Amino acid sequence: FKGDSDPDVADQWLSEMEKIFNFLGSSKERKLAYAVYMLGGEAEYWWRGTRQMLESRDVLVDWDCFRRAFLEKYFSDSVRYAKEVEFMRLHQGSLFVSEYAMRFEHLARFYSQAISEAWRCRKFAEGLRHELKRVIVPMSIVEFPALVEKAKTVERLEGGGSSGKAARVQEGSSGSRRGGQQRGPYDRPIQFHRGAVSRGPRPATPQGGAQAVRCYRCGGPHIVRDFPSTKPRCFRCSKFGHLAKDCPVGASQSRGAQRVERPTATGRVFALTGAEASTSPDLVKGKGRATGTEVFILFDSGATHSFISVDCVGRLGLSVSALHVDLSVSTPASVSVVTSEVCVGCPIEVFGRRFRVNLIVLPMVDIDIILGMD
Repeated sequence: FKGDSDPDVADQWLSEMEKIFNFLGSSKERKLAYAVYMLGGEAEYWWRGTRQMLESRDVLVDWDCFRRAFLEKYFSDSVRYAKEVEFMRLHQGSLFVSEYAMRFEHLARFYSQAISEAWRCRKFAEGLRHELKRVIVPMSIVEFPALVEKAKTVERLEGGGSSGKAARVQEGSSGSRRGGQQRGPYDRPIQFHRGAVSRGPRPATPQGGAQAVRCYRCGGPHIVRDFPSTKPRCFRCSKFGHLAKDCPVGASQSRGAQRVERPTATGRVFALTGAEASTSPDLVKGKGRATGTEVFILFDSGATHSFISVDCVGRLGLSVSALHVDLSVSTPASVSVVTSEVCVGCPIEVFGRRFRVNLIVLPMVDIDIILGMD
C-alpha cells in the first residue's frame, strides 16, 4: 500500500491483510511487522513519523494501534459516515440485481447499527426497481441469499436485463452515475437513435455500419502505420513533398481561394495532467530522453496516439508541422482538446532503446510525453 487517496483502496488493503493474518494465525507482533513491510511510498513515510510520535508519548505500538492509526489517516470517520449514508440511500436504479447486491453488501459493512437478517432482506427489497419490488416484497423472504437469487430470477423473467440496459443508456446520456454505475476509462462512445452519447463497451456492428478509420496525417481510410508515403504533406495545397511554409502556392492565391473545411479525426488519452495520471494504477510513469534531454514519460496503452506537451516542445526546440486534419482528443472526464500540430520523427530513448515517434502537440501539465498505441 503506497498511500492511495481512495478510501476504498485503503479499506480493501486492510481487509486483505486481516484475511491473510487470520488464515496464517499470525500473532499481533507478526501482524504489525508484516503490515509495515507491505507499506511503501508516502504510506511508509507516514508510518515512520507516526510511530516516532507514538513512541515519544510512551504509547504501546502494536497491531491494534497500527490499525487504529491507519484508519484515522486513510479511512476517517467522515468517510465511514458517508458510506453509511450512501447505504441508507442505496437503490437499484439502473444496476442489475447482481450488481445491486454486491454494492449493498459492500456498504452494509459500514452501517453502525446491528443488522438482523430480516432487516437486511427488507432493506434490500425496498431498494429494488418497482417492477421487481411488487413481485418480491409480498414473498416476505427472510434469508438474504435466497432473496437475491429470487430477485435475479424475477428480473430475468420480467425482461429486466433489457430494461436495465435501457436505463443505463438513458443515464449515460445525462452523465449520471447514480447507484454506483461507473464507466471504464477507455470505453468508446456509442451513438443511439436520439443522438445521446453513452460511454460503454463498444458493441459489435454489422458490416457497412462499422466506424470509419481515418489517418490523422492524410485523412485517408487507414491508420497512420499504413500511410503510403513518408514525405510530409502540405496542408495548404494537399500535395506531398513540402510543408506549408515552402508551398509554391502564393499567400494571395490561398487567401483568394474558397475556404475548404478541414477534415477531422478523433483520439483519446487517459490524462492531460500529472494529477489525473496519478489517480490510475494502470498507467506506467517513468523517465526517458528526447533529443538527448531527460523528460517525464507516461506510458498509456489506451491512448490512440503519442503526444508531447507544448512546454516540452519549446524546451527541446523541436520543429512543429501541421496535421492534415483537426484532431479532437478526448479524456474519460469528457474533456476534449482540438489540435492540428505534430512533431514528426522525434528521437526518443527509453530503457536504452532508441526509436522515432510522431508526437501530437497537446497542452498538458506535469507530463512531457505520452506514448500510446501508435
